[in-house]
Parts: sequence; C-alpha cells; structure tokens
Amino acid sequence: MRITSESDYALRIVSELAQNEGVVDANTLSERTSVSLRFALKILHKLVQGGLVSSYKGVNGGYKLKASPDQ
Repeated sequence: MRITSESDYALRIVSELAQNEGVVDANTLSERTSVSLRFALKILHKLVQGGLVSSYKGVNGGYKLKASPDQ
C-alpha cells in the first residue's frame, strides 16, 4: 500500500490534535509534526471542509478535532 505525503502529513496532524484537548494553533501543529506551515494550512483547510476538524479564529484561535479521539 502506498500513502501520499499529503495523507501522511494529514495523519500526523490529526494524531497531534487527538493528543490535545484544547485548541492548537497552526504554527504549533507545524512544528510538532515537522510539516511546513504552508502545507499544514492547506491540509487543515481540507480537514475542516471534510468535517473532521473545527477551526477557531482570533487571538486564541486554532484547530480542534470535532469528535473525541475515541470516536
């Protein structure tokens, strides 16, 4: 089975979000997953559109899984 780089990075990002209960900003996700910020933002946008992740705007904004990691 072959996994694309984008799929690998998306799994890393979702895994990182699953380990955090609160909202995590894109810069932190990028650093923790070793994915460039630009590519992380692209992937996060797709995850939000797909309904897996919620985005929050503002000073304390960021991203959070919509469902609990158990689900």
